[in-house]
Amino acid sequence: MKRHATLLILAAASAIWAAAQGTSYEEFRRGMYERYNNFREGMYERYDEFLAGAWADYEVVAGQKRSTTPKPRTAPRVPDAPALAAPREIRAPGQWSVEPERSGGLDSSDKSDRSDRSDRSDKSDSSDGSVSAAAVPVEFDFYGMALSIPDPGLEIPRTVVDKQDLAARWRSLRQDRKAHGALASLRSLASELKLNDYLTLEMVRAYVGLRHASAGSASRASLAHFLLVGMGYDVRLGITGDRDGVLLVPLKQDVAEHPFLKLDGKKYYLFMDKKLGKADYARTSISTCDVTPDGSLAEVDCALTDLNLPYKPHHYKVDNGTLHIEGDVNANIFPVLRRYPLMQTGDFARSTVQPSVRREIVDQLSAQLKGKPLAQAVDELLKFIQSGFDYATDEEFHGYEKPYFLEENLFYPKNDCEDRAIFYTYMLWNVLGVPNHLIAYPGHESASVVLDELSGGDSYRYDGKRYLISDPTYIGASTGQCMPDYINESPVIDNAY
Repeated sequence: MKRHATLLILAAASAIWAAAQGTSYEEFRRGMYERYNNFREGMYERYDEFLAGAWADYEVVAGQKRSTTPKPRTAPRVPDAPALAAPREIRAPGQWSVEPERSGGLDSSDKSDRSDRSDRSDKSDSSDGSVSAAAVPVEFDFYGMALSIPDPGLEIPRTVVDKQDLAARWRSLRQDRKAHGALASLRSLASELKLNDYLTLEMVRAYVGLRHASAGSASRASLAHFLLVGMGYDVRLGITGDRDGVLLVPLKQDVAEHPFLKLDGKKYYLFMDKKLGKADYARTSISTCDVTPDGSLAEVDCALTDLNLPYKPHHYKVDNGTLHIEGDVNANIFPVLRRYPLMQTGDFARSTVQPSVRREIVDQLSAQLKGKPLAQAVDELLKFIQSGFDYATDEEFHGYEKPYFLEENLFYPKNDCEDRAIFYTYMLWNVLGVPNHLIAYPGHESASVVLDELSGGDSYRYDGKRYLISDPTYIGASTGQCMPDYINESPVIDNAY
């Protein structure tokens, strides 16, 4: 099938990135190849020694619930009372949920450093056995999209008996040009689609599951493990008591409601063979290598900076009578994001799915709010979020906990508190330049702003600044009005602009 980007376009994009970092494209490529070759000459060439060595059983830890405090079934409304005039100091944040670098603006998200992903997703050289484009393609489903790569003709055994088989299988794949052809093609496709680490993992699993459907789960897992380690990821191979294969994946973000093992003090999340089903997650123990690799492999990052998926337009329009936004967003991104790992709320806020769509929204709102006093502009933006979206909890609307990336607010007809707060805080900074916090209370996500124009209202002091509560789910509230239930609660900061 035709692709939306060619290798020449990718090379040009990499050159632009390299120039922005103050280095030439050739230096960038040379450094990338050198790192990859050093990696291959080291652990990659002797990984079979780990697989043939000592294995140990590890207990599976059930994924923890993201939140145990229920959200309100309907969005709370301000009672028929005047807005607060006198200043009132409420409890200040006690901590960050996870201490990140503070978020920048739209330019910052567009210029995200892709060096780590580039080093892992484009590690090919002429010795990798790349497959001719004339080869018969193998097509596989990726979240409802038909993707394909040239079929290298690689075959794998139906069964894998024990760890010695796994070690022998690694040696065989390492020496097989067809295996390296598949690896090179998958790396190229991941780069073309701008897949992050997590979606690259999912793409590899989808490819192996379809292309080698007749093989057993341990044999498929062995191949997926080889491909992912070949891409530079610290993915481990595990075997259940029923000799099913499982991938053990160290995610960079803390993820809820997903089982994991602890190896060397680090969480490795279980990714079972797709054909086994979710019920098979409930294992008491998993056996894996009891040897620590040398540390040159990377964790799998779930954060998103952009996606270049095949385009299918979805028209959105949000209007509250005062402000409005309208445009198109790629509908193919939403099945990809629908069951995304349950990261911390701040990780959703710091991710970017479609920078171009965000720019369009920022431009539209900036034009409509231009020239207005800052306090008025903030109030209009707050009311736009409060009344422009319909409210529903995740459990009611989706049947499970589902934080939105900002772009998902443009697709689903209903959202809840964290979705609104993520959208609002981003627009506060990128449209109006207002510093703000994304804050979490038990069962509720809200926001606070630095707005010196307002002297009254509910606020807390943090890092020498006064932050006024500005809640996009408290319907009818103005900046400076905190929900009564949270006046005496100390929030947690999830993100800051």
